[in-house]
Amino acid sequence: MAGEMLLRNLDVIKKFMAPTPYRQLIGLIDTISPGQVEAEDNGTAYPSLLWRSPQGRFRINSGRDPFREAERQVELWVEKHCPPDNAVVVMIGCSGLAHLQVMSRHVPHGQIIVIEPDPAVFFGMLNCCDLSPLKDSIKWAFCFDVNPSRVAVIDVLKEHLHYSHAGRGMIFVSPALERVFSDEYLEMRHQVETAIKIEEQNRNTEAIYSSLWFSNAVINLPSIVNLPEIGHLANRFSGQTAIVVAAGPGLNDVLPWIRSVAGKYVIIAVGTSLRSLVNYGIEPDFVVAVDSSTEIIPQFSGVQTRHTCLVAAYTVAHQVLDFFPGRTILFTADLLKGFNIWLEQLKILPSRLRVGGTVSLSAIDFAIHLGCRNLILAGLDLALAADGSTHAAGSIYERSKVTTGSWLPVPANNGATVLTSRQFDSYIRMIGEYLAQQYTLTPELTVYNTSANGAKISGTEVVSLQKLAELTLPSVQNEKYEYIFNCMRGYKPPAAMCDLFPHLSQMKKELNLIAGDTALAITAIDDFLAGNVAQVPQELLAFLDNVDSGLKCQNTANLLLGSIMSIFAAEQKKDVFKSPENLMRQSRKVYECLHEYAAWAADKMDRMISNIELKEGEKNGK
Repeated sequence: MAGEMLLRNLDVIKKFMAPTPYRQLIGLIDTISPGQVEAEDNGTAYPSLLWRSPQGRFRINSGRDPFREAERQVELWVEKHCPPDNAVVVMIGCSGLAHLQVMSRHVPHGQIIVIEPDPAVFFGMLNCCDLSPLKDSIKWAFCFDVNPSRVAVIDVLKEHLHYSHAGRGMIFVSPALERVFSDEYLEMRHQVETAIKIEEQNRNTEAIYSSLWFSNAVINLPSIVNLPEIGHLANRFSGQTAIVVAAGPGLNDVLPWIRSVAGKYVIIAVGTSLRSLVNYGIEPDFVVAVDSSTEIIPQFSGVQTRHTCLVAAYTVAHQVLDFFPGRTILFTADLLKGFNIWLEQLKILPSRLRVGGTVSLSAIDFAIHLGCRNLILAGLDLALAADGSTHAAGSIYERSKVTTGSWLPVPANNGATVLTSRQFDSYIRMIGEYLAQQYTLTPELTVYNTSANGAKISGTEVVSLQKLAELTLPSVQNEKYEYIFNCMRGYKPPAAMCDLFPHLSQMKKELNLIAGDTALAITAIDDFLAGNVAQVPQELLAFLDNVDSGLKCQNTANLLLGSIMSIFAAEQKKDVFKSPENLMRQSRKVYECLHEYAAWAADKMDRMISNIELKEGEKNGK
């Protein structure tokens, strides 16, 4: 039975955990004995803790003064790693939680995430150490491992990292626990490092491309309202088989087989493989596009298809949508958080697909979204061919070859090694982690990999063409093209553009207010910079504070504009302002960015409003 302190601590933790993980945690109370952790009174606020196991008893914090020892360990870590005060510190192992209180002083504006890989250790600590002094003093979160494969806890961590507004991710490992459980904590450290690295890559991508995503999303707003979204196709091919086609060199060998079974299975291509398929007489059912750059236009330009449907993120360039009139289906990627919230409020947010580095990940996720449970990967080599080729014949990159100097050896599907790039290596791990998660959600899923000479992707079963021919896989029982188009014709948009008239008008009004206020702020800063004044006048600071207060009041517009502010977030967090002039120049950049995009978006909203008024006028005979 749970002790009084454990229950009190669980009540504290409830404040910081999402409901589902918290319920999972509570469900473990009766299955795990806290008695594996023993407490020794040492006359301080934090008891000394020992771990009891069949191998003996091991001390997992100081026997004299755990808090002072935790303070010393954290101070040494801070001296070595110099965390910014807005860091996200992932603490692996908590040793009585004394480190938590000490760490909070060093990241006052950040977040502390405590991961305890062994729930028995954690419950034992909660039974011995009072958390109540911490509940109002720091910003923290808990992740718990309730899955032996570690998938669950890392997924929760990724969610925290993705939605955290704090800065750089860093790792602190409790020295005592790392010593007692060395293998377990080494594995956990590696998984956390990978999660932090992926999140940093995603944030860098966001900083580079968020303005482009924003621009495309605003331009595509009428398409978001009117075009079908992938939620309408959920489980339409339940239990069936899909071929996910990438453009690696291994596709050359698989094309004849794909053509022979084209009528039996759902064929989902990535953009780079579309031309290869069509040139070989294969018209895929779907082609997936994620990239927002106009550089992907050549993947589709001049490729003649009659039945292929485009499955596109709503942030793609609008020119890509034009290649598939009447055959485009949209989805949401977790790229523009604020924009997604606004669309959700308007009840027009498309369903989501996973996005991460390679469009193949989104294509695989779409196949599972359709309900397919047998997936065949074709051309997903993620490696160089023997002659240095990176792509299949017929693709737009068919002539691309690279030297092997900077490429890495990785395990291949044929049991040997193959060369891959650092970027491809991250895709290999990303897809492997994704599939591991999917297998926990859909145990009946099977993923076959036809790229014998490609890089080994965990979670896939390497299969030869001969073996594929021998397998009895579920096949489509109807005429695919007619079935898909009937599904699309049955789509009814949840709203019409005219329904959005008041929302667009409100957005335009707020954007114009932001554009006007930021223009005044830019002028005031320019006047200061022209005067070569040593100190920023209090009047200017008060004026800018007033401008900032006004900007924060425009809640609806800030959902859009918040998406592009990450361009400057990294700069602001890194910068140590050594002079008032540097502070004002950085502030000017932010105001200039807000002004530019607010004015541009307001103009786009104005044009949409005019089009709505024109169409409504024509409809009413005016």
